Parts: sequence; structure tokens; C-alpha cells
Amino acid sequence: MTSTTRSSRTRPTLALVVSSLLLAACGTDTPPRSDERDFPLAATRLTIDTGNFDLRVGPGTEGTVTVHRTLTGMAAEDGNATWALEGEDLILTARCEGFSPGCGASFEVAVPPDIALTLRAEAGHIGAADLPNDLDIRNTNGTVDLNHVAGEVQVTGVAGAVTGTGLRSPAVRVHSENGGVRLGFAAAPDTVDAVSRHSSVTVTLPRDETYAITATSEHDRADVELPHDPSSPRSVRAANVNGGAVVVRGA
Repeated sequence: MTSTTRSSRTRPTLALVVSSLLLAACGTDTPPRSDERDFPLAATRLTIDTGNFDLRVGPGTEGTVTVHRTLTGMAAEDGNATWALEGEDLILTARCEGFSPGCGASFEVAVPPDIALTLRAEAGHIGAADLPNDLDIRNTNGTVDLNHVAGEVQVTGVAGAVTGTGLRSPAVRVHSENGGVRLGFAAAPDTVDAVSRHSSVTVTLPRDETYAITATSEHDRADVELPHDPSSPRSVRAANVNGGAVVVRGA
């Protein structure tokens, strides 16, 4: 009887101890943290890698890359986030492991106007706005948003949706495995190649130019709402391989 009573009293105490240790390990009591750092850049190219976390890129000043990061939960604890510029590679990391509620990181990077950019993420969102730079974007599972970009654009390996608004890029190539593609142009492009394997594709173009348009969908409709001019130097291809509507229309 004594043994049973002793056991029943120790169980809650052990549970509280274990719970406290878990909370401490998860860093749930750590306040959010934001900080900023400048990196001098002499190169003409830059690759930014954020792993599983969100990345937003905007215009900056010549010769300097400015990173603003926001860290929460475990990632905000000392030593759990790093940033480093190694040659042409800007590597931004944060640590979220095990059961870590509230753990996260996001990065905002201001870049010089005269460099070519490669943006990489495994699962985070990638956004680029108001940039003249050429962009090569590789995102495995996250979404991509392009807003008022003017350089040449290539987006590959994406499972999430790809959206472009106010585009002034002369050449845009988007190949998405599972996400939908929606591209809206404020200036007539020279070349567009927009393909999704399993979702819809919509391309919206200025009406004041002519285009040589190819639109195909294997198992859904393909609608072209602009005149097709095979002699036009402006080439537009919109395609779906395995299900999803394709639309090419005028703004």
C-alpha cells in the first residue's frame, strides 16, 4: 500500500520535470529576435540559399548585400541561426529540430542592381519584387511570387504555385511539377515558356503587340484569347502535361 501511494505521488512530479525539460529544449520561452547585417560584395553573381525558410529579395545599393532576419522559437536562441557570405554564396540558416512549436525564420535581402541572382529554397516561400536583376530560382516545395521584376527569369523544380504580376522581363521560363503558373506582363516579353505538369497555366499579355502563341493541354482545355501571329518575333508557349487548363489572354 505504501509503495503504491509513493508511486502515484512521484508520477506527476516526473511528468512535470519531463515537460519542463521539453519546453526548455524547444525554446518556447525565447522571445522573437530581429537583426540586420551588411555584407560587402565585389562579385557580379550571387547565390542565396535559405533551406526551408522564407526569402524575400528586393533592391539595394551597389556593392552591398543587406540581410534582415526574423527568428522565432528555437531559431531565436543563441547559436541556432547563421549567416555568411562565402565568395558568391550567401548562406542563411536556422535550426528547428524535433518538437519545436513556434520555431521559424524569414529573411529579407536587399541586393545590388547589377548582379545576377540565383535563389534557392527547399520548402520556404521565395518572393522577388522591384528588381532589374536576372533571376534563376530553384524551389523544391515552396511557392514563388514575382512582382515588377525586369530581368530575365527562370524558375525550375517547383511544387508550389508560381505567380508573376507586373512583369517587364524580356524572357521568362517557368517549369513547375505540381503548382499552378500565373504570369501577368506589364510589358510585352520576347519569350515566354510556361509549363506545369499537373496544374493550370495562365499567361496574360499586353494587347498592343503580336505574339506567336502555342498553347496545349493534354487532358483539359487550351484557350488562346489573342490573335496568333506566326511571323511575330515574340514567342509564347503555355503548356500542361498531365491535367489542368491553359489560358493565354490579353490584359
